[in-house]
Amino acid sequence: MKKLLAMLMAFVMILGLTACVTEDDTPETKATISIPPAVIDPKEQVNADFYPLETDTVLRVLFTEGGEGEIDASKLWEEVTGIELDVLTWTGEQLSASLAATDIPDAIVMPWDFPKAKVYEFGAAGKFLDFSKHLDKMPNLCALIKQYPEILEVCAYPDGGMYSLPKVGWSNTNQSNLLYIRTDIMEELGWEKAPATTDELLQFIKEAQEKYKDNPEFKAFIPQTKSYMNWNGQNTLASTLFSSFGELVETGLTLDAENKVVLGAATEQYRYYLEYMNQLWNSGAFETGIYTMDSASSKAAIQNGNCAISIGTYANTSSFADGVAHIEVMEPLVSKYQGTKQWMKNPVVNFRACVANANCEDLDTLLAFLDSFYAPHDNPLNKEGTVYGASLSKGVTGVNIAIDHEAKTWTSLEKFSNYSDNLYTGIIGEYVPISSLRVKGKGTMENLLPYAKEVSNLTALVVLSEDDQDNYADLWTDLEKYISQMHGKFITGQEDLETGWDNYLSRLNQMGLEEVLEIYQNAYDPN
Repeated sequence: MKKLLAMLMAFVMILGLTACVTEDDTPETKATISIPPAVIDPKEQVNADFYPLETDTVLRVLFTEGGEGEIDASKLWEEVTGIELDVLTWTGEQLSASLAATDIPDAIVMPWDFPKAKVYEFGAAGKFLDFSKHLDKMPNLCALIKQYPEILEVCAYPDGGMYSLPKVGWSNTNQSNLLYIRTDIMEELGWEKAPATTDELLQFIKEAQEKYKDNPEFKAFIPQTKSYMNWNGQNTLASTLFSSFGELVETGLTLDAENKVVLGAATEQYRYYLEYMNQLWNSGAFETGIYTMDSASSKAAIQNGNCAISIGTYANTSSFADGVAHIEVMEPLVSKYQGTKQWMKNPVVNFRACVANANCEDLDTLLAFLDSFYAPHDNPLNKEGTVYGASLSKGVTGVNIAIDHEAKTWTSLEKFSNYSDNLYTGIIGEYVPISSLRVKGKGTMENLLPYAKEVSNLTALVVLSEDDQDNYADLWTDLEKYISQMHGKFITGQEDLETGWDNYLSRLNQMGLEEVLEIYQNAYDPN
């Protein structure tokens, strides 16, 4: 993105300076965070020498998963940091009530579901800590910012504050917008390579369906559940195939090559995608019952090996006579409309990781506690080298997880009972798991990651004003419902795409699409 590139250039220019301050006094606009010296030249800290701290401070910390639940990671972090924790087990309603009463925990650790505008409201009111003023006390985070400078954009709020810490991580097994192909069926049909184009994919599933026409349970192409037939989302068939028909990778609100906010589902690219999906639907090789099938049935069909192409899951090794999964992840497809392979990758940086009480009585201890979550594998928190940021979800190396750095794989040894996410995944996110997800992890790294294009992540980059948020929500509710209805009708042929497309676009504009685009454009790139 243009603004991100500009930030990166600015970041390079200031390496020889002491600081660079960017100010924006205009409320409700996109802003960048002032870059303190700590980010330019973070202090060197050997975490194993710094922790555990000698302190009597007790921090009130809410580790949230769906708003509630004490986790084992809190006990591990007490041990390695030397900080006693008063772990809260509030429900989402209790959290909302406490914030309204300004009874704010010292830290609220993700996952949590506040919109960015809500974080800004509490931050601007002086209730949530502005981390940008304290980065000199967070060397692990500063080192991470040097590695991922987009943190300064994603975690920026309209007044230049940094009221939330970033989640920095990505996993090669956390996305489902990828196609699996049975390599044994490829061999039987005489295909030396997996289909590389959308036309080849259509031809392949037709051949596979003809080959196994005597098996009434076989359908050549099966999505795991009807959720994969949604028009918008990061784990859908649309997110898998849409990018094969033009420059965009998102069907929802996104940025085009000129940083113009557009709706992918209102472009010619989307029309080409719908035309292709209608061809798949009518091919006789696609599971057209997916809208009415229960997820258990469709998943069982895939896992029992009754398809050649799947999305969402793949056949178990027990489906193969030799006990080996003859399955691989396909590379992104190209078409006559798009000759460059591209794959939609979830963003690495998210603003929604943690907030803190601006009025905590012992800020130094609080900052040291939160900074520990960003400890990398090569600068662990303990002298044994077994605890680091990713341990929040994976546990202790040698006890809960084994890591093979040469093979770049990891294996789960003993279940670590905690919530499922962490603030910084590090190499764990890229190493391939030795588990039932090995096919997915290995295939993602080898066949998809080279063509990755991250989503625009608009909701993380901008903060809408209260009025704009209300207007957007009112308009988007009806727009999303209508797009969903027409998505299904165009694919199944209930609505003719040739005669209905112009009416579809006209209806979107009548329902307020242009206003929605203007709201986000003004917020992303204010005058």
